[in-house]
Amino acid sequence: MTNYDDPGTVQFHLGGLIHQLSIPKFDTALGLYMEEFKEENELHALTRHIHFYPSKCWHTLALGMASYNPNRSKASVLPPSLRYLHAILAHTITGRRESTSVVNTHDAYFLWCMSHGHVIDLDYFIALVI
Repeated sequence: MTNYDDPGTVQFHLGGLIHQLSIPKFDTALGLYMEEFKEENELHALTRHIHFYPSKCWHTLALGMASYNPNRSKASVLPPSLRYLHAILAHTITGRRESTSVVNTHDAYFLWCMSHGHVIDLDYFIALVI
């Protein structure tokens, strides 16, 4: 019997069929991590939850800006390099069709991680947002 609520798997439709992959197999299928990276960085031990408040992420990214609101905080207040990264995130990894100018909770955390060199389990987060 298949468990469709297993948090360690990704479920998707392809070719009219329902498929499931474990998170590690999902990252391999997407080509996110090379085997060497997995071994060197102990992928199983990487962060799989947002452990830094999005409001704190926002304050380090948008210095001197108003408080963070995941529904209204705009990428236009970020430095140009972070605006470009946010556009890439909004159109690819977090894949939104509307409100791509708004920095949501995942975007704020991903931008903070990139700007601070914090390694996370990206495939786990992608699985959460799809």
